[in-house]
Amino acid sequence: MGVVALPMSDTVKEVVNGRVRRTVPRETLVQVTGPWVFDREALIDALSRVAGSEARITDMIGLCDVAHLRVRVLPAQ
Repeated sequence: MGVVALPMSDTVKEVVNGRVRRTVPRETLVQVTGPWVFDREALIDALSRVAGSEARITDMIGLCDVAHLRVRVLPAQ
């Protein structure tokens, strides 16, 4: 599975217990924008893995996490 991502342009802060700990270097981050690209077999496999855990999934990253999918980041063109 793959997803299109852009370089991060905003400042990102790491927050622990409601307090800013540090500024995260944006060179190490990307903004996932989509589209999310699955081949048919990967999507069928992912959906079978999440059966019974749907309530924990609120977005595509959550689906990939619950289904234990490896995601390949594709640079935007």
